[in-house]
Amino acid sequence: MRVQKRIQLGENRRLLFSAEFFNIFNIENIELAGSQVTNYCSNTADLTCGFTGPTNPNFLQLYDRNPTSTRVGALLLNNNPGPPFQVQLGARFQF
Repeated sequence: MRVQKRIQLGENRRLLFSAEFFNIFNIENIELAGSQVTNYCSNTADLTCGFTGPTNPNFLQLYDRNPTSTRVGALLLNNNPGPPFQVQLGARFQF
């Protein structure tokens, strides 16, 4: 989101103030990464992989869904967090 305010300083001059907001709602923006999340099959040697649905319980998941894991229900550590809330301020003098 961008907010801008213009102030007129005579006929030919003006001052512009701006503020730009990125990730305004501070959403997690987690990016799925690593073979633990992006592999469709848990075993690539399985010949039925892809025909019976995903065999990897963590396929495209944010939380560990593998029932044999010690971290079941916890966030997967190989996913990357996205950029946090950021603000950029600016001023411009036009003449």
